[in-house]
Amino acid sequence: MRGRVFKCLEDLRQRTSYKAIEIIVLDHIDYSPENLEDKNRIRSLADIVVPVAGPFNWSRFNNMATVLAKGDVFLFLNDDVEVVTEDWIEQLLGYLNLPNIGAVGPRLLLPSGRMVQSAGVSLMSQPGWARNDFAFSAADYALGGGINQVPRNCTSLLGAAIAVPRDLFIRMGGFEEGLALTFNDLDFHMRLRDLGYQVVVVPQAELIHHEKNSRAELVESEMEPLYWKRWQARHGSGDAYWHPDLERESGLYKVDAEPVEPIWAAGIAGVRSDIRRMLLLRLDHVGDFILTLPAFRQLRAAFPQARIEVVVGAWNRDLAAQSGLFDHIHVFNLYAARSSDGRALLGDAAAEQFAGVLQGRSYDLAVDFRMDGDTRFLLKHVAATTRAGYSQGVAYPWLDVSVEWEGNLPQWRKAANGSIQLQRLVSALELAFPTAETASASFWQDDPRVHRTSFKKLPLVVLHPFAGNEIKMWPAAHWAGLAAILVEAGMTVEMIGTAAEEAAYPDLVQALAAAGARNRIGQFTLPQLVNYIATADCFVGSDSGPKHIAASTGIPTVAVQSGFVDPVTWSPFNALGVSVIRRVSCAPCYLDDVALCRRNHECMRKIFPAQVFRHVMALTGAAMGMAAAHAHAPPPLIPPPVSAPRALARKSMGDD
Repeated sequence: MRGRVFKCLEDLRQRTSYKAIEIIVLDHIDYSPENLEDKNRIRSLADIVVPVAGPFNWSRFNNMATVLAKGDVFLFLNDDVEVVTEDWIEQLLGYLNLPNIGAVGPRLLLPSGRMVQSAGVSLMSQPGWARNDFAFSAADYALGGGINQVPRNCTSLLGAAIAVPRDLFIRMGGFEEGLALTFNDLDFHMRLRDLGYQVVVVPQAELIHHEKNSRAELVESEMEPLYWKRWQARHGSGDAYWHPDLERESGLYKVDAEPVEPIWAAGIAGVRSDIRRMLLLRLDHVGDFILTLPAFRQLRAAFPQARIEVVVGAWNRDLAAQSGLFDHIHVFNLYAARSSDGRALLGDAAAEQFAGVLQGRSYDLAVDFRMDGDTRFLLKHVAATTRAGYSQGVAYPWLDVSVEWEGNLPQWRKAANGSIQLQRLVSALELAFPTAETASASFWQDDPRVHRTSFKKLPLVVLHPFAGNEIKMWPAAHWAGLAAILVEAGMTVEMIGTAAEEAAYPDLVQALAAAGARNRIGQFTLPQLVNYIATADCFVGSDSGPKHIAASTGIPTVAVQSGFVDPVTWSPFNALGVSVIRRVSCAPCYLDDVALCRRNHECMRKIFPAQVFRHVMALTGAAMGMAAAHAHAPPPLIPPPVSAPRALARKSMGDD
């Protein structure tokens, strides 16, 4: 093990091109006759050797050495690193000389020298989890357009190699000595960033790091309570330099193949007054057109402000004009005049002629009224914000608004006239485009929102973390992380549920309470719960009854939805409702026992608090929370290093 210490010191003396350095070593080697030779050799290579005793404390040892250092920059090094690039100190200084840069570090390689150990550190939502960026990737292989090959901002550096200006380090009070073994580097960089400084990792400066080589006997804790109490909300907010759509666990800067995504106001496509231009397709024959007239009339009454254009065959042009329902009539003969002759146009020829009829016009809504799907392809050639029509099974997943059509089944008599079936599509459009007055209306006769008080000091967010089946439940650590972020953002957080739910999940309730959520469990009957939830500024819950109660009152409602059932069917039916889901390939699975899940419940485990928090903020628009949420946003890309670094006395220390 001691050989690593000597290699590190020899590399600083012989393989480092920057010579204005002062080497201070913290000597934690036991005093015994067999160690005297090693101690003398260390003294011959270092400028200052400081004997230290007592339990190993990385933070305290480093802080002790800074008292003796003379340099303008402190460079903290573990004793198990080797130099790869001889100008590594010059590379670091080039960025440390820039304004607002508070800490700089090299890219650390695994002992093979060909794979990355750490090129910065990113936060994860789980308690105490952090990830070494680009770990185990080939050092010379460009990821994500070369992001791993250029200097970049990051949340933290690994403590094995950190350069910090002397004055800034002293002003910060050094490393947190209450964190003896772990999380001290993360804590330091988080405090540094809170002061407005940025952290930079420079891949052009490379060291090999034999991690834990000299202190393998020390036992590290999985979580330091001091660290987690201080930074839990920051972990929950997600890493500022890692896009939410990137894989969070691999660290390889890859787009997540199963991203977390919102399903906004499932079934609600917009507000009715937003529909200004509408295109209707009714391309078949006279009888079909006549049966559609009641649906056309219903549509005109529902959207009186819209300009409605219709596309019909030439044989229906005069009937369309006589109806008085349309602002413009387009003629397009997709079918032959005689129905038994079938289609007049096929494939690309049909699409080309149809595009010529429309002449580049755009619409807010395009609707195909033919139940059979052979005209549905034409909707894809309409420049429309929303497309609607009949679906059949999974044939047309791209329709924004659809009504299921069972098809024409031999020996099966239908229950409704064709005209009624056509009106069902219009009814679906009326539901998809509510009026502004009804978009977030309460379902209740007496609107419970009248119980809101206007003198609330802080926005109120109500959490219901339970569900009737564990496969629907979000992990307790994620709930606690969300609560911590909301509290830090300046919100009042209260949890609800039944006494039986609290008894079944005491650890979950305790975690939420520790994160700052008030316990209101068991305090309401169902009618009282309706009125209470209506006073909230936002509700967050699992797929359960209280979620639907919240949506029914018209308040902003966020559902953390598992892959157990279809997320559209069970989303909060409210214009201000959103389901947050992870788009896993196995959903919906309809497994009613989480033990049957072969993927360890990834549909919920990998929805992180930050991804829910942003939707709470989007729906509430709380100014206090917005300010807190953006306080740690990543800055613009850092400029290239200055051409000539200033001459500095340097200090390095090792831990034996």
